Amino acid sequence: MAKTKVDQKTQRALWARAAGRCQYRGCNCELIGELLSGKEDKMFGFVAHIVADSPNGARGHPTRSALLAKDISNLMLLCAKHHRLIDDEAALDHPEELLQRMKDEHERRVRIAASIQPDRASHVIRFGANIGMNEALVAKDDIFGSMQPDRSPASFDTIDLEMLGLSLDDADAQYWQVQQTNL
Repeated sequence: MAKTKVDQKTQRALWARAAGRCQYRGCNCELIGELLSGKEDKMFGFVAHIVADSPNGARGHPTRSALLAKDISNLMLLCAKHHRLIDDEAALDHPEELLQRMKDEHERRVRIAASIQPDRASHVIRFGANIGMNEALVAKDDIFGSMQPDRSPASFDTIDLEMLGLSLDDADAQYWQVQQTNL
């Protein structure tokens, strides 16, 4: 548990750099809004130290702990689950270098996403059709992720054109032969 009180200005800057999301690799959950009551003005993230603010804490150091205790470069925004994980449940599996990479990667993604200009927004049209016996519709998150850093989705919805569930597939040679002879 942290012993140092991080000032509000530094906390606000950290929340902004993290875009209000958990910085643990693969999590990215939104930390704004109260889960139970539905209040949208609540924040439930935790400001965590990469190098503990105490020499006895997780990743603590005799001299660096005091020097880095209030330094934003040493702070991460985490959800409750990942805060417990890095400080208590699996502290040895989370060395300073790994946490620093997670923080840097997350903040870089936020900067890239936020720097895309509004005129670079695109509506996404997905076309889904059978490939052999398999339905092939690309996941929205995969499409949205592939658009950056040059473009961004105009909304969280896609325009879907689907030809799924047809009784014919591309291996039905007899059908295609009949179609060709009718031309």
